Amino acid sequence: MRVWDAKTGKQLGELQGHTDPVTSVAFSPNGNQIISGSYDKSVWMWDTNTGEQLRGLQGHMSKVTSVAFSPDGNQIVSGSDNRSVRVWDAKTGEQLRELQGNTGGVNSVAFSPEGNQIISGCNNKSVWVWDAKLGKQLRELQGHTVRGTPSPSDARPSSAPAPATSALFRNAFGRMTSYATRS
Repeated sequence: MRVWDAKTGKQLGELQGHTDPVTSVAFSPNGNQIISGSYDKSVWMWDTNTGEQLRGLQGHMSKVTSVAFSPDGNQIVSGSDNRSVRVWDAKTGEQLRELQGNTGGVNSVAFSPEGNQIISGCNNKSVWVWDAKLGKQLRELQGHTVRGTPSPSDARPSSAPAPATSALFRNAFGRMTSYATRS
């Protein structure tokens, strides 16, 4: 994995550790760490100042497709193409829980802006909402005509995998609503 200065375009360094292609990277909220997920079934955490490999998170049985930090930086969520979502302690690397029940391989994961929910988008066109603390499924959101890829944006996790169809899920007062638009 290469690190670049966004302003100058100059390569600053290279982070070595994964043995297969990297599929997802994310900065910690404070910018001091980077996490990466890979086809090698692992998640690695790096120090952004030194490039030092801090810890490896092992436990996935298949390709890691997506990684994200919680808004407070204390937890990491990772998704895999074998339908699993795992939640990790960012300080120790300990697996806190595995979220089971996705009905398709996981393409993307995200924490809600408050950090109390996790969203996983699957390759079977479903999006799952989870209680981040308990690991309990709260609901499955269906209705996509293409595969979903959720991401947090302006306090509204959204799923917009293609220009033709998009769906937006807004968490307001404990309710989840959805609507679709055509462009």
